[in-house]
Amino acid sequence: MHGRFRLRVGTACSRCAFLRDRPDPDRLIEYEAKLNNFFPGSKALAICQYDVRLFSPQTLLAILETHPVAAIGAEIHPNPYYMSPDLYLAEDRAQHLLHRRIAAIKERSQTEKWLAEQEKEHRHLLENLHAAVVVFEADTRISFCNKKAQEMLGISKDEIMDKMAGDTMRRLYREDGTRLPLKEYPVVRVLDTRKPISNMVFGIENPTSKEITWSLINAYPEIKNNVLERIVVIFMDISERKLAEERLRRHETIVKNSTDMLALVDREHTYRVVNSAYASLFGKSPDEIIGMRQSSVTPPRSCRP
Repeated sequence: MHGRFRLRVGTACSRCAFLRDRPDPDRLIEYEAKLNNFFPGSKALAICQYDVRLFSPQTLLAILETHPVAAIGAEIHPNPYYMSPDLYLAEDRAQHLLHRRIAAIKERSQTEKWLAEQEKEHRHLLENLHAAVVVFEADTRISFCNKKAQEMLGISKDEIMDKMAGDTMRRLYREDGTRLPLKEYPVVRVLDTRKPISNMVFGIENPTSKEITWSLINAYPEIKNNVLERIVVIFMDISERKLAEERLRRHETIVKNSTDMLALVDREHTYRVVNSAYASLFGKSPDEIIGMRQSSVTPPRSCRP
């Protein structure tokens, strides 16, 4: 016979009336504990099925201590209450159990302390990021807003926490200067589509100064078990970049419309803007020269007539 031999065992202990009706279930629990000496070295896999409605809580607690893994409903969990057979069946079992529970209390306390420290560090990091971070719950209520976000929105932490998106971010603008409707807000779009959005540019009006801060916005949903839990919106101030782009556009307009021979080159000596008067000097159109290196268009001095 070819192949490997495997044995799967399923025991429906709830159907064993004589086990349920016995006033002393110690033999059953002893049997369950000793099975842990057999299965690790065997080629068998066993699942012990207990109906919690048919056994006393005392019996189920003891049974839980004899199984390294617990299948509860449709989920499988490592069992922190499991005791190996040598400890469970030992005469001083209570002493071992006491030591384990004291160790568990200490471990849990240390874990909670570590988690609290980690949360504090992460919150400090988020609070001091140069980027603005706002966390919305599934109902668009704001549950977190760092310092940069408060600065860019022009709203204090007390004014923004627990408020809805429509109450706190009412002054968003498109790049063409038109007001952004609520249905196009990043958080609303993610809420409707459950998909992230990337690199969208919006203007945020400060409610006090009325100044517009241009922002590059990214947003993504946090989904667990197909349930939307929260939406994270991250935006960065790109106002200086927008101003630089606007200045560049104005310079481009001046260069293109001038009758003088004008051109703009970058630090790499590459043509970025060329007007018709300049291009005609070399018998080319502006589109042919833009993107070329200056040395490729203008002949070296030694070659000039």
